[in-house]
Amino acid sequence: MKQKLLFGLQCAVTLGLLGWIFRSPEMRDNLWVIAGNADLRWVAAAVAVAGIESFLGAVRWRIFLGVLGVSLPFWQTVRLFYLGLFSGSFFVGSVGGDAVKVFALIGLRQKKTAALLSVVLDRTSGIFALVATTGVFVSWHYDWLAQSEIVSGLVYFLFAYLGGAVLFLALTFAAARFGLHDRLPEGVPFRENLLQMGDMYALFVRCWAKSLLGASISFLMLGGYFLIFYCSMRAYGVELELGKVFALMPVVDVISSMPVSLGGVGVRESLFVLLLGKLAGVSEPVAVWISLTGFMASLFWGIAGVFSLPQVRGLVEKGKALSQ
Repeated sequence: MKQKLLFGLQCAVTLGLLGWIFRSPEMRDNLWVIAGNADLRWVAAAVAVAGIESFLGAVRWRIFLGVLGVSLPFWQTVRLFYLGLFSGSFFVGSVGGDAVKVFALIGLRQKKTAALLSVVLDRTSGIFALVATTGVFVSWHYDWLAQSEIVSGLVYFLFAYLGGAVLFLALTFAAARFGLHDRLPEGVPFRENLLQMGDMYALFVRCWAKSLLGASISFLMLGGYFLIFYCSMRAYGVELELGKVFALMPVVDVISSMPVSLGGVGVRESLFVLLLGKLAGVSEPVAVWISLTGFMASLFWGIAGVFSLPQVRGLVEKGKALSQ
C-alpha cells in the first residue's frame, strides 16, 4: 500500500509539474519549432557521452561486487546493471533500480548482505565524487549563482544536504572505527543498517586499491553526466562555459534525484527553466528541451534494460521471495 501511495504521489507531482511547464499555447508552439532547429551533432554527442557514462556505472558496480566476493560473468553484471537503470528510469527512481539489482543478486543465490552492500558501496562512492565536485565548481562560480536569490537559496539547500550526508558518513565511520556499532543493543532503530555501514567502511579500508579505482570512476561518471547536459545546451545554441554547467548541475542532480516524481521528470525541467532563465537568460522552451534531451540521452541507454527483462524477471521474483 505504501508503494502504491508513493507511486501515485510521484505520478501526481510529475503530471502537475509538466502541466505547469506546458501551460501556455505559446510555450507549446515554440517547443516544436525549437526542437526542429536542434543541432543533431550535439544531440548525438550527448547520447554517446551517456553511453560511456552508463557503461562506466556497470564497471564500477562490478568492482564493488568483486570487493564483496560476488563473482558474476561480466556480461551478466552489465545486464543486471542496465535492468536497474531501466527500472530506475521508468518506475520509482534510482532507489527502485537498486532494489531490482539487489533482488536479482539474491535470486542468483548471492548473500543478501553482499547484495545490499554492493549498491551501498556504489552509491557512497558517488556521494564522495559529488561532494568534491560541488565544493570546487559551486564555490568557484558562487558569485554567478548568487545573482538570483532563488538560485542562491537552492545552493544553500544543496550545501546543507551534502553537508548532512558527509556528517552522517563521518559519524558512522567514527562509530565503526571505534567499534561502537557492535555495542548497539538489540532493538535500536536501524541497528542492522548501522552494522552494515560498519562492514562497508571495513571493506573500503581493506580493499583500498579497488575502492580508489571505484572512486576514480565515480568522478568520470559525474563529469560525463554533467557533460551530457552541456552537449544538450550546445544543441540548442546555449554556449554556457563548461565550468558554469558543472556549477549548475549539482543543484539539478540532487533535487531531481529525490523520490518526489517519476525519474525526476518535471522536477528536472522546472529546475532548468528556473536556473537557465535566471542566470543565462534562456527562454522556457529552450530550457525544457535542454532538460528533456539530456534525460532522453540517458534514457536511450536505460532502454537497453528492456532486453534483459525477460531473462531476469524470474530472478527478481525469486529474490523477493527469498528475502522475505
